[in-house]
Amino acid sequence: MQPTSDSDRHWFIVSRWQEFSGEARANLLRVLAIIVFYAIQLSQRPGTVHGTSPEFHRQATLVAVAWSLVALAVLVCLQRRIFPALLKYVVTTFDVVLLTVLAMVAGGPSSPLIHVYYLIIALAALRVSVGL
Repeated sequence: MQPTSDSDRHWFIVSRWQEFSGEARANLLRVLAIIVFYAIQLSQRPGTVHGTSPEFHRQATLVAVAWSLVALAVLVCLQRRIFPALLKYVVTTFDVVLLTVLAMVAGGPSSPLIHVYYLIIALAALRVSVGL
């Protein structure tokens, strides 16, 4: 989007700053959600809860590590002021894909993890982006 007038330019700058701070808040909530999920994961021993196995814990750990790397990449981009317009779409796509993988590993559509999709929708609202 190219601003055409001076007032459009000011609005564009303000909206980009709002998107930038929204992405920072969304990334903080993403990291907190990963920490809470993994703390719950660590508190369950394999075999004590129905459906948990060492294989499930290994796969959940891999997803948590991948998600943490996505959050770290976003943090590095924000700290270096690298903020392309597509960042919010790419990161949301990673969120949805990783949550889908985690839900598939945890039991598919009957998994309680499917309720985390609501958090992804809330994170999209924090980014101040109508398109997202």
